[in-house]
Amino acid sequence: MTVRLLIVDDSAFFREVLRAELAAWPEVTVVGEAGDGAQAIALARSLRPDVITMDVVLPLVGGVDAIRAIMAAQPTAIVVLSRRVGHDLRLGLEAMAAGALELVEKPSAGFDPPAVRRLVELLITVAGRPAPAAIAEVPAPRLPRATAARVIGVVASTGGPQLVRGLLAALPRDFGVPIAIVQHTTAGFVDPLVSWLADATPLTVRVAAAGQRLAAGEVLVAPDDQHLRFGADGAVRLDRGPRDAGHRPSGNALLRALAAGHGAAVVAIVLSGMGRDGADGLAAVAAAGGTAVVQDPAEAAIAAMPRAALAAVPTATVARAAALPALLAQAARGAR
Repeated sequence: MTVRLLIVDDSAFFREVLRAELAAWPEVTVVGEAGDGAQAIALARSLRPDVITMDVVLPLVGGVDAIRAIMAAQPTAIVVLSRRVGHDLRLGLEAMAAGALELVEKPSAGFDPPAVRRLVELLITVAGRPAPAAIAEVPAPRLPRATAARVIGVVASTGGPQLVRGLLAALPRDFGVPIAIVQHTTAGFVDPLVSWLADATPLTVRVAAAGQRLAAGEVLVAPDDQHLRFGADGAVRLDRGPRDAGHRPSGNALLRALAAGHGAAVVAIVLSGMGRDGADGLAAVAAAGGTAVVQDPAEAAIAAMPRAALAAVPTATVARAAALPALLAQAARGAR
């Protein structure tokens, strides 16, 4: 399969560099280039690419508005290339809220070979898989047990930030169960991600710090390049141990730690993403008597992680994203 790519960037030099780097990869064919948002909207409509790389700072029509227009007219998989600096970072996160699937740091000195390989793998994976449109509210499935949750663990990757933000936004101010999150993201994007999540929810959202303890109404997000675990005393432990399922932080590391510390009082959720992170951790939660939940792979932007999680825990509760807030309310009450 050859992926048809539209490159959108206001820098002709950057477009030339990216095209040259991708020329060595026959799996990706550049079918067009756009230097502004208006041109991007027109070419997305006429060329119907499988995937678009999009800068967020564009003339005429900004990147976020261009993404909204493309998703409304011709939903397309979009990967945002953004510099890791102030305003660009925030725009990158708004771009994901508008429908982009992933946010990748835009290199200032050109791509090195590993970075090109990672980008190509991402483009191939997301091609043809635009972020799902907003889902109408649906009834939540019933959880299989009535144990009240003491902690909720969430694992997400590509396509996940929008889901996590929507989930937190739907929870009430008095939601009494602490939440720990591993969201795979490009290094340097965690702090603005946490700020972006916090803007959408009445809950307190923080980057996890060593020694911190989970508290009601608080959401802890794993920091860059460190596994988020919890000690026997319930305090946050951060470490740079080996990557698990290719990731650090790893959802497996988080969920195993929660299973060891809280057993049947854990609710673990695996959302959209590439790879299989979270699957082994979900199995550990299920083995400890906790509640395993998986986003329905049929609606996930990237179904690999939910599918791997279901393969590891076939008895997991499968839920659409729109049902997750009501499902967590069940867990918080300990209701069947």
